[in-house]
Amino acid sequence: GPVSGESTNSIITQEQVLAAANALVVPLDLGDLYYIQLECAMPAGSGSYKVQIGNGEEFEWSNETADDLHPASAGDSVTITPVPGVGYSLLKVELSTDNGTTLETLEPDAEGNYTFEMPEKNLLIAVTFAKTRSIEVTVQTQTIGEDGKPSIGEEATEDVTVTVAESATVGTPVSVTAKPKSGMRLISLVIDGEEQVSEPTTEAVTAEFTMPEGEEAYQITAVATAYWNDAYDAAFYNEY
Repeated sequence: GPVSGESTNSIITQEQVLAAANALVVPLDLGDLYYIQLECAMPAGSGSYKVQIGNGEEFEWSNETADDLHPASAGDSVTITPVPGVGYSLLKVELSTDNGTTLETLEPDAEGNYTFEMPEKNLLIAVTFAKTRSIEVTVQTQTIGEDGKPSIGEEATEDVTVTVAESATVGTPVSVTAKPKSGMRLISLVIDGEEQVSEPTTEAVTAEFTMPEGEEAYQITAVATAYWNDAYDAAFYNEY
């Protein structure tokens, strides 16, 4: 809470708080008020956010205002509105004490805002954005040539249904499900170079991964073969 000291019933203006904050590097005695500080640790262009305390005016995070202290009374409703930049998405909104101890990771409401009740302590608001990476899916069919060797043909998206998001935030989990159509079996599901299928199957295969950093689209490839010819499976696994 506020630093112990002589109590006062006088009203402390925001201008006084900010002036004192710029002059001192220690927690302030704000009487019955506490303060909120906005963390400045985001790369340029990753996003911004606005904060509203009670019914007061909104103020926006920026590099220039990151050290400002914003007064709030215990019980005030505080609303955070994040705005991701192009190619980024919101990763998390956290509340910490002024000594860096994490108190809570907030959850959004239906409108994408984050609201909490001001406690009897000083707070640091940390909003984290992360890059968004697109996901590319390729579905192919294996055939057997006249020489008995397998070959991967052109894309055949109708042979396997791959369910996955079109993009995902770096550092977040992603689920992929590949289900072969009737009469086909799934022989391969490769996610960023890693094989997920140990043996041919007519059932759906689900795998999870954590989206890594990268500029290019994340690659997922599924391969199916006709169910009626077991030689397709043997040829594929013997060859590869």
